[in-house]
Amino acid sequence: MELLLSGIDEILLWRKYSVNSDATSYHFVVSYLQRNGGGNTGYTRSMVNSYLMSDGLPIYASTNYQGDDTYEHIFTDRDGRMGQTILKTGDLLSDDPNFATWIKKSDGYGYFYRPEIFEAQKENSNPTGYCLRKGLNTSGDMQSTKESYTGCPIFRAAEAYLNYIEAYYELNGNLGGNCDKYWKALRARAGMSTDYQKTINNTDISKEKQDWGSYSAGQQINTTLYNIRRERRVELVSEGFRMADLKRWRALDQVKDVHVQGFNFWDSMYQLYTNPQAEDAVTPIPQITLLEYGVTDKTANISAKSDPYAEGKYLLPYRKNAANIGFNGLNWNTSKYLYPISNKQFRLTTAVPGSNEYESSTIYQNPGWSRNDGTLPEGE
Repeated sequence: MELLLSGIDEILLWRKYSVNSDATSYHFVVSYLQRNGGGNTGYTRSMVNSYLMSDGLPIYASTNYQGDDTYEHIFTDRDGRMGQTILKTGDLLSDDPNFATWIKKSDGYGYFYRPEIFEAQKENSNPTGYCLRKGLNTSGDMQSTKESYTGCPIFRAAEAYLNYIEAYYELNGNLGGNCDKYWKALRARAGMSTDYQKTINNTDISKEKQDWGSYSAGQQINTTLYNIRRERRVELVSEGFRMADLKRWRALDQVKDVHVQGFNFWDSMYQLYTNPQAEDAVTPIPQITLLEYGVTDKTANISAKSDPYAEGKYLLPYRKNAANIGFNGLNWNTSKYLYPISNKQFRLTTAVPGSNEYESSTIYQNPGWSRNDGTLPEGE
């Protein structure tokens, strides 16, 4: 059995998977997504906040934004790609479920109810409360523990458009050429306002500080370039580009003691766990006892509402256990952008080949690294 992508005009290059032949090649992406979009991955608050409203305005510039206290409010009147990317209560997971949180009696299908932020088995958990939907197929043939055979897009026309827009602007400092045509095509397909200039004009870069992509070399960029990056972010999310983009933009210099936030847990979402109310569920959804870090002497299962980094409501995935490597914040060293150039290369290119006069070499070392062998990078 296989699913072909050759009939989709936008797909320029794709990989075929199948469970039919002796040369079987398959994956388990769908299997994990049907377990509530877990796989020990999840979107951060900054990612979700970067999605525009359907009128093209940032959430802080639109009167239509209803907040993030419930899934209904988060998704109301947003960029259509958000609903295609992130799971919300009521979304179909599988037409033949064996791992879904709850099953509606009327049709026997499995639907998403709540993120598995308390799941002990990490491969089935979601750390932030925003679960992956992109790549989900609801076929019971690919239910949890079964092989997945959906085709994988490798290169889409949307990526080509985004590559062109970014490169043209970086080279020329304006949106000439085909930029207008391509950007409007992306917006139109997403079902939102094609007036990207309105987005640019209403972007307050000082309110985009949580988005690492708003920086290059520790400084925030202009609103046009940022919105090109924003468009790329929401279009290509979960397609394996994010870290490569952040490195290419040198967008991680300012990541110093940063505390990642997940969804708004404490305003109302916590009730999905303490008082679950899933109508028509075949079996009751278990209640969860919340044990906040620093509030109880028992082993915590959730970051504290009173945590100074929670703003009184946001889940902090790294702040429920002091042993977590990210408990005191995430940090980035410039040495992690690129690998060091071997000391041998400097010896071969000094004014006197083989000497230790590395300053006379015709090549230079990558940022954060020394020319000397056996030395640690800066900041380590």
